[in-house]
Amino acid sequence: MEVLTQNLYVAKDLLVTELQKYNPIALVATTFFVTYVLTNLRHMQLDDMGIRKRISTWFFTTVKRVPFIRRMIDKQLDEVKVELEKSLQIPDHTTEYFRTIPVKSVGREEVLRLATIYDHLEGPAFLEGRVSGAVFNREDDKDEREMYEEVFGRFAWSNPLWPKLFPGVRIMEAEVVRMCCNMMNGDEETCGTMSTGGSISILLACLAHRNRLLKRGEKYTEMIVPSSVHAAFFKAAETFRIKVRKIPVDPVTFKVDLTKMRAAINSRTCMLVGSAPNFPFGTR
Repeated sequence: MEVLTQNLYVAKDLLVTELQKYNPIALVATTFFVTYVLTNLRHMQLDDMGIRKRISTWFFTTVKRVPFIRRMIDKQLDEVKVELEKSLQIPDHTTEYFRTIPVKSVGREEVLRLATIYDHLEGPAFLEGRVSGAVFNREDDKDEREMYEEVFGRFAWSNPLWPKLFPGVRIMEAEVVRMCCNMMNGDEETCGTMSTGGSISILLACLAHRNRLLKRGEKYTEMIVPSSVHAAFFKAAETFRIKVRKIPVDPVTFKVDLTKMRAAINSRTCMLVGSAPNFPFGTR
């Protein structure tokens, strides 16, 4: 121990001797500059983008400014845009467009006529089982469809934002939330809310988890996700500035590597994401 102490004193004396060769103001300025740079690098590493992503973003942004590369990119984007417009506008020749608000209101018959036209524009692909999402019931089941139409008709004028005026809607929402809580092994303190769709549901969940960790004093937040996760998680990460740690999935089973997922957990982890069934492939 004494030898170690003596060596420390010797090292200190050598350091002082060396530093005395420099201007004190230069030493202070250099120390301040180095500390500032290292602190910012640390923040960049911990924030939602990270140093690697910032460098790659800067690099590709710079490269895309090169004239001939910009022209190549614009050409490919124009081709994709044309194909996309063609695929979306296949039935457009069968209808008319309204570009301005009508000066005079139209009658019931005209509204129903237009509704019939729009209804007939939908393709039969989802009835043939050729889509991966969008519709989750059988439209060719007449009884089921009539039941939905009757229920929707009864509550078409309700507004969930006014639970005192529409207690039935509030009860239905509470029942659905409680069903989901029980399905996910929640307790009496578990709560939730209904949203308008899948993406916004994911965004709200990510926001809740991020805020929970921020309230605990953590400045930076991260989520750990399988590489096959729903795209809305990346929307949430960009919107709420959450760093994403992607964990690869098995190329055969498409299951996430739990060992790597566990190793990625740290004090900044605000949520772990699982996907069952797997979003892009439907596997478990």
